[in-house]
Amino acid sequence: MAFLTELQVFRSTCAGPWLVGGDFNIIVFASDKNNGRLNDRSMSRFRRFIPDMELSVIYLHGRRYSWSNEQVHPTLVRNDRVLCTPSWEAAQPSCMLCCLALTISYHSPLLIDCTTP
Repeated sequence: MAFLTELQVFRSTCAGPWLVGGDFNIIVFASDKNNGRLNDRSMSRFRRFIPDMELSVIYLHGRRYSWSNEQVHPTLVRNDRVLCTPSWEAAQPSCMLCCLALTISYHSPLLIDCTTP
């Protein structure tokens, strides 16, 4: 939760379009995880944080989860996200967020493609 507070403080010093992405280690919805081990308090806080900061979640194409513990019965989680302000989204209307192949990390790399179709 300290990370979200840090982002909030940092955002207040940055005017204009804004994009932030990475491993938030927090999920938004129960469907972001393949098992029932959830932290409802953290999820609720993150769900409030996104609109409070006037951010949008960029839709992830191609994969439901972005992290795996790579066990026989894996825990799968979507804890990697990219968030942006409406002004950034308006400046990049054809932006697409994709998951690349999992190679040397438990996280799938994310690629933001903002080329014009």
